[in-house]
Amino acid sequence: MSMLEQFLDELARSPDDWALRGVFADWCEDNRQPGLAACLRWMARRRKRPYQGAGGRGTWFNADTIDPDLRSRDPESNVPGGVFGLLEGGRAVANHKMYPSPRDAEEAFHGAWQRARAGGWDPDG
Repeated sequence: MSMLEQFLDELARSPDDWALRGVFADWCEDNRQPGLAACLRWMARRRKRPYQGAGGRGTWFNADTIDPDLRSRDPESNVPGGVFGLLEGGRAVANHKMYPSPRDAEEAFHGAWQRARAGGWDPDG
């Protein structure tokens, strides 16, 4: 199993381990993956990770479209619409996207975040 796979597996087991995201980001930086490193650091700073629902699924919510009351229940899984709209895979249901596992949701987010950045989205805006 590669180091990348090990980091992703560990994040799936410990999604709220923000220090682990930082270590993973450092590893990505050292291994020529600066986009993923920037994404992981952004996630750690903003405490973002997939919601872990019933049946072991992972879910992201579109923070731009959900009711403020719902937004406050699990702010870690609410992501900007500019990123949410670029999530690939999973199953879209109303204002959220469900994946078979938190790891699948995590990986989909990494790709969407990097595509959003490449398209001009400002992660600090």
